[in-house]
Amino acid sequence: MMVAIFFSGKALKCLKTVCMRLLSALFLSLVLCQASSEHWLIDFEQAKQEAKEQGKFILADFTGTDWCHFCILLNKEVFSKEEFVKEASKKFIFLEVDFPKDKSKLSAETQAQNAQLKQLYKPQGYPTVILMNAEGRPFNMTGYNEGGVPPFLEDLNSRLAIYESFQAEIKASENLEGKEKADAIESALIEYIPSQYFTHYPELVATLTELKPQNRIALEAEMLEEEEKLISTLRKLYKEEPTLEQVTANRQLLVPQIEGFIKKYNPQGRKMIDMLRHLVRQKVTLFLFQEKYQEAITAADSVIEELELSPYSQQFVLHMKTNLMEEINRNNGAQVPTFTREKVIAIHEEIIALDPESDIAEYTKGVLARLTTTQPQETK
Repeated sequence: MMVAIFFSGKALKCLKTVCMRLLSALFLSLVLCQASSEHWLIDFEQAKQEAKEQGKFILADFTGTDWCHFCILLNKEVFSKEEFVKEASKKFIFLEVDFPKDKSKLSAETQAQNAQLKQLYKPQGYPTVILMNAEGRPFNMTGYNEGGVPPFLEDLNSRLAIYESFQAEIKASENLEGKEKADAIESALIEYIPSQYFTHYPELVATLTELKPQNRIALEAEMLEEEEKLISTLRKLYKEEPTLEQVTANRQLLVPQIEGFIKKYNPQGRKMIDMLRHLVRQKVTLFLFQEKYQEAITAADSVIEELELSPYSQQFVLHMKTNLMEEINRNNGAQVPTFTREKVIAIHEEIIALDPESDIAEYTKGVLARLTTTQPQETK
């Protein structure tokens, strides 16, 4: 009755037509959405059960479906393709572990489960595709790469081959005893399983430790535990607005801890870079608070002087040093720069000389080219 008051018969007929089209479009979008996700489970226990029953592995996609650019690309270019589903489903059960911005997309139970899985498997960013056996033990991981389905399937098969080699060597170790058995287990874990997943093989680690108390696996597990504690402490501090007293106390507490961590475990790759970033930050912040800029640069230099660092790690510290100098100069505004252009250029040249082929050196070459071809602004 209300509709008849506001619309003529012709207008009402037109409105009905529009509504029907909208409903049809909505229904089609729901069907397509369901079709694109029908092969993917969201219940971890169900995924393990189906993997066990079907003799398959689990492919767990840690993703952000409504915000992560490369997650969306991975789904569009690989996971949604019939070719991928047809081939990969022969060996894998698909599990989506989603962390959307729109929480209404997931039930409270699924959100809680995914939070637990994130804590358990510690994905390194998004998307992280973790490969597991039917028990949920991770053995490898991958992510987004250009090329679509064929290279992604090839990559999966190569990672499965690595796991099969791991299983074969562990099987062979069962016929060994004593030190030979320990060495075989240690070698298999190190060669085939990413270090962050060692803790998912407690029986192997226990056997190894019993036969060979001093081993690389135990040291790696200890390092990961200590790293997590240290990073957790640092993150909490970075969220606070520090006072001079807090900065002083933090420096006294954390600098020895970070230096001790580096000296004891000699972390490699990204872990070392992260630790050096935290160490330089803790060393220089006190002097920046006090506007003692030369002392801040000297503190950065002390990282290289006091630790036995690889050329790449030295390059990274020097890179942080140049960033610090340039930031100090910018903060001085129209005043005479604290650190001269020639001094900054000299450090860039030092970075390149350490290892001209590294990615840091390549970046520095571009910076150096700009510095040497542009004229410095006049200062008052």
